[in-house]
Amino acid sequence: MSYAAIDSMIVDYLIQAMDVGYNPATDPDNILAVERVAVFRLFLWADLIVTPTVLKQLAASKNSAWRDRLERLVLIHLPEAQIPASAFSAINDKVQNLQSFHCDSLDCRILAEAESIGANTLLSFDHQLRRRLKAQTTLSLCRPSDYWNWLAIRPGTRPKWAPALSNPISRETWWLW
Repeated sequence: MSYAAIDSMIVDYLIQAMDVGYNPATDPDNILAVERVAVFRLFLWADLIVTPTVLKQLAASKNSAWRDRLERLVLIHLPEAQIPASAFSAINDKVQNLQSFHCDSLDCRILAEAESIGANTLLSFDHQLRRRLKAQTTLSLCRPSDYWNWLAIRPGTRPKWAPALSNPISRETWWLW
């Protein structure tokens, strides 16, 4: 089974896309609207996972209401990567190596954790992370829209699951494929 690990920024985009009344056509940032739509579609059609470092980042959000929404999304809808204690030494070594190329240790740790759990992709909108670390990993480092395009899911393919009819987003059409 292949799946994509997601960073905390992508979790934010997913929550924003799930907001009642969200409409990408009225999103003031067209580039981010594309990513929000893509990550919501990935949420419905693909397999996404979060790593322990992403969970820690979400828990550190200073806005308690936003933090609660982020944590609730993960608790209910996104699987959390389970990393055995025996893998921590290799992860720490990989983080040290990656920091030679990218100074953000948390980004490096997220990538190392994603590798350790066998993800095939790390989704991030962080251009520097993707540019600096792509040659240092076997994972694909890409934006949600790139991954969605790479999956080449045929239009009309039913999602793995869809919003319940009682969910207001079920009446929206922007996410349909």
